[in-house]
Amino acid sequence: MLVRFKNEEEVEYLTRYAKLIQEKYSGIEVVGLFVKPIEGVMKYDHLKGYDPTSTDWEYIEKTIDFEKSSEEKKVKKIKEKFLSLMGGSEFYVRSGELSEVLLEELKLFDILIISKPKNIGRELKALFKNHYRPVIFVPKLESYSFEKILLANDHRFEAYKSLFSFMGIFEDVKVIDSISVNVREEDKKDVSVYFDKAGKKIECFYEDGNITNVILEYSKKCDLLLMGDLKQSFIFEKVTGKPGSKIIQEVDKPIFMG
Repeated sequence: MLVRFKNEEEVEYLTRYAKLIQEKYSGIEVVGLFVKPIEGVMKYDHLKGYDPTSTDWEYIEKTIDFEKSSEEKKVKKIKEKFLSLMGGSEFYVRSGELSEVLLEELKLFDILIISKPKNIGRELKALFKNHYRPVIFVPKLESYSFEKILLANDHRFEAYKSLFSFMGIFEDVKVIDSISVNVREEDKKDVSVYFDKAGKKIECFYEDGNITNVILEYSKKCDLLLMGDLKQSFIFEKVTGKPGSKIIQEVDKPIFMG
């Protein structure tokens, strides 16, 4: 399980969530990662070939040294805090575009834990569309649980991909709720037969109305929301204004995207 940290504030609650999963499913290895943004690495490339005065160079060199020192201190604090909370784990640093680094690193992991964003920028959009390993987006909460699981279900491939991916990793979860919004009667599918054979139970709820509002309301009673990826999600297709992004930002619970 790979945990990506952006700043020191995230370390405590993301590590706490990772430990919750590790305690529930023994044998999971947790690794911490810090990604140096590429603009920090390439920031002064434009100065190559520049012929400044000695005063200019002195200011530039001091600025570079200060920023490098600040970055190193930041990374050191994150690493020390993570290792103090998650003893026996590994922590390392990579540089580059966030989505590219995470996609490359996920070749070696089963799941990624990352803080739930307030705003979805370009790099995270690239991750949403291309990730081939499950991602859990975790908000900062006072406490976490892993008992009540809710699926945002449109009865299409993306949602079931997330569901089956989740069940493949967290086999001990036996009960899952499903909420579907504005689904036609002929599109409703009875998946309880599959769950019965797998020794699990799914309870399906159907509502009409605004997709975002319904899912936000149902999510208040769950510990984790499962949703499909954002390639062809019903959330994007059925409602304008990209409420899929809004749900990711506004649901105050961890979100699993398979």
